[in-house]
Amino acid sequence: MAKKPIEEKKRLNYQELENLVASADVALKEFATVKGIDDYDRIAAQMFAVSADGFVRYLNAYPDVYSGLKDIGDNHSLKDHEVGLVCETVGWASPHDGLDCEPSKHPQRKRVRLVALATKTNQMVSSVHFQDETETVLDFGKAQGSLADALRQTLLRMLRQM
Repeated sequence: MAKKPIEEKKRLNYQELENLVASADVALKEFATVKGIDDYDRIAAQMFAVSADGFVRYLNAYPDVYSGLKDIGDNHSLKDHEVGLVCETVGWASPHDGLDCEPSKHPQRKRVRLVALATKTNQMVSSVHFQDETETVLDFGKAQGSLADALRQTLLRMLRQM
């Protein structure tokens, strides 16, 4: 069976990206509430597909985000109406202040919840929530590092399976 070519899609504007990550974030919070899970004590990364109108489709949960992304890329594809892949994970963040230690061991560490969205149009937006803070930090396409790279690679593998 021949694979469909990856279509050129309209790039989403900042408001559309923000609305999508906000919709995914609300769905994830509701999912956690139903399951009785605290937002910052999760032990598994959650993976979802998201449609343009904000509907999410649960893919799976994994104790290790990187093995989860590999599995998602190898075993799932996006449906035609879905615009991207959402990954939610929880961990530790710390200032870059010259201390040579892991964020989880830093004296000024904070618990953080990250919701990252990679779209079919090669765009990325992240929503970062710090425990005990009300402000959400949004990042439009500036995310760097191993998780951002893994999320982009996973989405590419998913698109090749469409």
